[in-house]
Order: sequence, then structure tokens, then C-alpha cells
Amino acid sequence: TFNATDQPYPKDKTLVQIFESQVEQTPNAVALLFEDSSLTYRELDEASNRLAHYLLATYTFDVEDFIGINLERSTDLIVSLLAIIKSGCAYVPIDANYPEDRISYIEQNSNCKLVIDQEVMRSYEKEALRYGVGSPEVVLSSDTLAYVMYTSGSTGTPKGVMVTHQNIVSLCTSCDYIDLSEDTILLATGSVSFDATTIEFWGPLLNGGQLVLTDKDTLLNTDRLAATIFEHSVNTLWMTASWFHQVTEENLSVFKGLKYLMVGGDK
Repeated sequence: TFNATDQPYPKDKTLVQIFESQVEQTPNAVALLFEDSSLTYRELDEASNRLAHYLLATYTFDVEDFIGINLERSTDLIVSLLAIIKSGCAYVPIDANYPEDRISYIEQNSNCKLVIDQEVMRSYEKEALRYGVGSPEVVLSSDTLAYVMYTSGSTGTPKGVMVTHQNIVSLCTSCDYIDLSEDTILLATGSVSFDATTIEFWGPLLNGGQLVLTDKDTLLNTDRLAATIFEHSVNTLWMTASWFHQVTEENLSVFKGLKYLMVGGDK
């Protein structure tokens, strides 16, 4: 059919189901890498289960309640995103570098029941070993909300966009413009509050690939960025158009070894 763009995907599956299926298939494969630490699929699954149990035991949530997350790029960030979803809630990503008034607006407008920040994580770490690593018994469906992301507000007041499990599964398991598989090693570059992180975070993790995180200073230094890409054999990268043009002028070696480069998001 002319211009047929439909792609099959597991539309009745949740993020948790697809991720846990991947854990069963490749438990010992590296899922997440940040600086000198790494987590296999099994370790990431167990770490997020443990945090989810802590959240459910410590706070009172209903399914699809909103939990803010205000953490820098780190292992804790990804563990927390998974834990929030496994607890039946939806995460609200908040860029830690936002002005305080914008952070306050998002927290109040979304009516977050909790915001996971460094203080919450420190409290959790003191009690973490009290909690099990089995999957929480929470009933989810493909229509359950997964996250709420706020627009930039450049044309007025920021607005929350609600995204379901099915929306993310569709994007990340029926992708026809790059190959997302166990061979994928993707370096995430976007702010946690930017929608490109949907494909950056969940693309590798729902397809058996490896998600690589690094700090903002490394991303903005082209020599360090090139070294990170080379050191971790990164083959997939997303960039804004303006950043892409800047890097091409400064250091073309950044792109050496990449198989897929996605560019967009601004002019």
C-alpha cells in the first residue's frame, strides 16, 4: 500500500512486561553504564524492584499517581524511573538545572505525591536491604500512564503531556528508522525533561541493548565526548541540530564509529 507506515508491535504489553522479558532473555548482559559502574539486566531489574517495594511501603500511592524525579544523569536516575513505573505510578521528569520557580510550578501543577531527589535516595539507601528484589504485585495495563512531560513553555505556561505504556512501547519496539537490538549501545544526551529521552532510555532497555550515561560536562567537551564514545563502543547517538552543527565544526572524530546518528529537535 502506498505510504503504508504501520509497524507491528506488542500493543497489549506494558513497559514492565517487555523489560522483564528482556531480563529473562539476557540477564547477564550489561543494561546500564555510568562512569565506572554498570548494571546487568538482572541487577537493574532487582535494584528497581527493591526501590519500588520501598516506595510502596513508605508512601501511599494509587495507580497513575504522579511521582516527580529530580536527579542528575546517573544509575539512580534509571533505577528510579523503572521503580516508579513498577510501583504503578507515572514519573514526572524534572531537570535539576531548571530555575526554582519552574521546578515548583511543575511539582504543584502535576500534584506530585513525591519527588525523588538526592535526599529521598539517601533515606532509601539507609533502608534498602530491608526490601526484597522480587517484582511488586501491581496491576498495570498498556493504557496505564507511564510519564507526564512538561513542554518548554516557550509559547506560554508549560503544559503536561501524558504518555502511556503503549505509547512508549510503540515508539521503541516498532522503530523503523534505526535498528534497536541487543547490538545497540546508545549514549543518552538529552535532558531528562526532554522527550527525546523516551527513545534514548527505553529504546535500548526494551530491546536488549546498552544504555550509556555520562555527565553534562563530558557531553559539552567534544574531546571528552569523542573519548567516551570510543571507550564504550557507542554506536547510536541523538543530538539537537544546533549541537550537531557545533560538534561538526569542532571535532568530526566524535562521529567515528557511530552506526546511527539522529539529529533533530530544533533548528
